[in-house]
Amino acid sequence: MGRTMKVRPKLAVLDVAGTTLDVGDVIPAALRAAFEPLGETLEDSDIAGVRGRSKREAVERLVAKLNPPPEHPTSVSARTWDRFREELRQRLPGSVHPIPGAAEAIAWLRVEVGPVWLTSGFDRETLDDLMRVAGWDPPLIAGTISGDDVERGRPAPDMIHAAMRRSGVTDPRDVLVAGDTEADLEAAAAAGVAWTFGVLTGAHDRAALRSHTEAEIIGSIADLPAWMAGRV
Repeated sequence: MGRTMKVRPKLAVLDVAGTTLDVGDVIPAALRAAFEPLGETLEDSDIAGVRGRSKREAVERLVAKLNPPPEHPTSVSARTWDRFREELRQRLPGSVHPIPGAAEAIAWLRVEVGPVWLTSGFDRETLDDLMRVAGWDPPLIAGTISGDDVERGRPAPDMIHAAMRRSGVTDPRDVLVAGDTEADLEAAAAAGVAWTFGVLTGAHDRAALRSHTEAEIIGSIADLPAWMAGRV
């Protein structure tokens, strides 16, 4: 992504957890609790490897790595998924807060860029709960896209494509994507978007995000308006 841009994007697609909302360590804690009945202690590296992906897919991937492998992986994954969602429901109240400056950045994007869609690997019910906690509804955002709303979760570009269809944007070069995980940036690359930002308020650090050379790394989504000023 070049330093000087002559054309503004027409659509912004932002991740939720770690990018626009601070959910603390709720996701790792819920995953660990969900796997405890299986006698499995998840390591930080195990969890880091699935951050940003569809949460259902993340559970399935972690179940597939169990040693020894379960005799009936599909049923084990289903039960573990149910435990994970219950652990999330117990932990989320009081643990979710907007990233400082995120609401202001979203409002700026809505005026200066166009529709702002929020995407998440959470299921639809959990994502709706998060939006109620944040108090983010239209017209601040155009809407949300969950892992339940697409065939493939990140790093596939399906959620970005869904936001494009719903906004009437056909050229990925008109799209801005921001996220805090490698999977977010991989999805942006797969979609071919022109504007990609990695933020340092979530799951992955600068070194991990730097592996995606097309992404601009910024401290927070709150820094995005200032970064773009003078570059278009």
